[in-house]
Amino acid sequence: MGEEVGVILLDKPDLFKWLEILEKEREALTQNQGSSEDYFTIKIENLKISDTKHSFIVLIACLVEYIHQLGYKTKLVFDDYDFYKLIIDTIKLDQYYRFGNKNYIEAEDDTILNLWKIIKEESIEYVNNATSYLNREYFEDYDLTTLKIVLDELFCNVADHSRCEAIAFIYLEYSPDSKIISCAVCDFGLGIPKTLRNAYPGKYTTDVDALNDAIKLGITARSTVQNRGFGLDNILSNITTDDKLRIISNRASLTCCDSKDNINSIPLHFNFTGSLIYFEIHTDSFPLREFDEGDVTLEY
Repeated sequence: MGEEVGVILLDKPDLFKWLEILEKEREALTQNQGSSEDYFTIKIENLKISDTKHSFIVLIACLVEYIHQLGYKTKLVFDDYDFYKLIIDTIKLDQYYRFGNKNYIEAEDDTILNLWKIIKEESIEYVNNATSYLNREYFEDYDLTTLKIVLDELFCNVADHSRCEAIAFIYLEYSPDSKIISCAVCDFGLGIPKTLRNAYPGKYTTDVDALNDAIKLGITARSTVQNRGFGLDNILSNITTDDKLRIISNRASLTCCDSKDNINSIPLHFNFTGSLIYFEIHTDSFPLREFDEGDVTLEY
């Protein structure tokens, strides 16, 4: 490996602090003019696997991709062994770059639909894999049609209009014990409020106004003829007790907990150029599958 050209420290499970640090680091980074073996060290400290990890996983993936696109390599350093095992052994993030630039590596853990780099050319493949994942035995009693639509829309809309240059990842995990489906999506693109401001000039006074509008049915970025919206209204419609949705983008943050009507939006003192979407939904929030009267199960 070449020379270390910088260290990025991400300390403690403070999501807003991470986003603020990442924004400053992205502004400071420039294209590599030296050896292709030069690298940045990313130090992740005081982050335990017990912390809400899904958002941090996609943020780490986006940062690594961003640095690689600038022509540098990366070295990840963890002070928590369990979190190291998650990123390296379970998610296998290093293998995305060790042998070429891969967009997806299947996880051995069948509760995970592993990190997938969001690029337009792989929209159909992702949707097919997400459908296969949601057909696993964990979910056989539930009608997850709405969730399939959500994942389709999230992937396709990030690919279509975020202008993230493939610096975007989606990660999905299911906990059989708590019966919670958790999903995190991150892109280093324009951001949802910025995208809507471009689509509807003069409509929004603040990024909070734009982000509040993004979760409404029928609001689209107008980037493609077939654009169906951000997919966020479909997530919102399934929020019930103990479920949650969080969206952070540009200078706004929106959370929804326990009910689709319990929405709190706040302005941020910094700008996050991109979007981070996280939701967790209990499978019991989804309707049960309906079986035809003629369906018969035989046991031998």
